[in-house]
Amino acid sequence: MAGTPTTRREFLRRAALATGTLAAGGAVLDACAGKPMPSRAGPAVPIATTSTSAPSTHEHLATAETPNGLLRIRNRPGLIGTDTVRDYQLATGVTVDYYEDVLDDELWLAGVEQALADRDDIGVDLAVLGDHAVTELLAAHRLNSIDRDNVPNRTNLRDELAHPGFDPDRRHSLPWTAGMAGIAYDTRKVKRPVTGVGDLFDPRYKGRVTMLADPRDGLGMVMAWQGHSPAEATLATVTRAVNRVRVAVVEGQIARFTGNADFADLVSGAMVMAQVRSGDVAGLRAANRHLAFVVPEDGSTLFARNMVVPDTSRNQVAAESWMNWIYDRPDYAAMIAQVRATAVLRDLDDDLARIHPSLAADPLVNPPQSTWDRLAIWAPLDATTEARYAALYAAVTR
Repeated sequence: MAGTPTTRREFLRRAALATGTLAAGGAVLDACAGKPMPSRAGPAVPIATTSTSAPSTHEHLATAETPNGLLRIRNRPGLIGTDTVRDYQLATGVTVDYYEDVLDDELWLAGVEQALADRDDIGVDLAVLGDHAVTELLAAHRLNSIDRDNVPNRTNLRDELAHPGFDPDRRHSLPWTAGMAGIAYDTRKVKRPVTGVGDLFDPRYKGRVTMLADPRDGLGMVMAWQGHSPAEATLATVTRAVNRVRVAVVEGQIARFTGNADFADLVSGAMVMAQVRSGDVAGLRAANRHLAFVVPEDGSTLFARNMVVPDTSRNQVAAESWMNWIYDRPDYAAMIAQVRATAVLRDLDDDLARIHPSLAADPLVNPPQSTWDRLAIWAPLDATTEARYAALYAAVTR
C-alpha cells in the first residue's frame, strides 16, 4: 500500500512478486492458497444435500437491488457452516465461489496489492479480513462503501462492534465473527481461580507462563491492567506495557512467546498458564480437559474478522445481499453454532437455544454482557506506528 515502509509487509510483497503470485490478467494466483482456485462453475466448498439450519424468516432479505450472477468470497479456513453457502444460494439464486485461502492477512494483501493499485479485477467481490488489514485497505482507499439500504439487518450488530476506531460508522466493513484475548490455565497446577493479568506475573508460576508474540493481543491486556485502554493506545502506554513484560522476561517469569496454535506445552502440562485467543480454547480443552479460560477482570482486547468489498468488485449488490443474509439471526446462529467463534449479533439467545440449549450459555460463543464490558478494540494505527509498536515488543519477545 502507498506509504508503507519496508517492514514485514514489504518483504511479503516482494516474496509474492518473486514467486509469481501477484494478480495477473484479471485473475489472482493467491499468495497463500489454502486450496486450488475453484472453477467459476460452482462454489469452492461442498454444498450439503440437507440442512441443519434453524428456520429463517428472512424478513429483511429483499434489497434495494436484486442480487444475481456470481459472488466470489475469500475467507480463512474453518469460519463458515457446512450449509451456509448452499442455503444462501437457495435463498437468493446467486452462485457463490467460496475460497478458504486467506491463511495470513498480510501475505494475502501483498498478493493483491499491485492488482488493486492497477484497478484490476482480483477475483474477489467480498473478503473477510482482520481489523488491521481493513485499516490498511481503508488508508489506501481500496474499499467500497456499503450501501446501507441493501443491508437492513446491520441493525442486529452488537453495539460493542458497531463503532471501531478504524471504521467508526461501519461504512466500509461489517464483522463476520469476533474473538477476544484471555488467559488459559491448568486447574490441576493452578489451585485458585485466575482472575486478572497480575496472575501472569505471579512468582509462584515462574518459568511456566507463556505470552502471545502478537503485540496487539500480547500487550493489550497488559495495557488494560495498567489502566490504559488499547482503544486509546499511545507510544507512552505501549512502552510502559513493553517495559513490564521485559521485567518479567529478565526475571524468568515468562518462559516463551507463542504464535498461532502454538500451545503444545500448555496442553502437556509443561506450562501452567498462557495468553490465548478465544478461538483456540475449544481445541485446547479437547486436548486437555483441565484447562480453564478467563477474560481478565482488568480488561482485554476484542477483534473481528470483517466483511469488506474491494473497490475492484464486480458484484457489490450480491456482496451486500450476503452481508444482509448472514446478519439474519437464525441464519447467523446456525453458522456460529458450527464455527464456535464469538458471535457478533445481539439478542441471539433464543436462536442459539433452538439449535442446542448449551449454545446460548456458552461464554465463548455468546459472552455475557459483563465480558463485553471488559473488552476494547485497538486504536487504528498507521503503518509507521504499527511497525514501531511491533518493533518495541519484538525486542522483548525474540
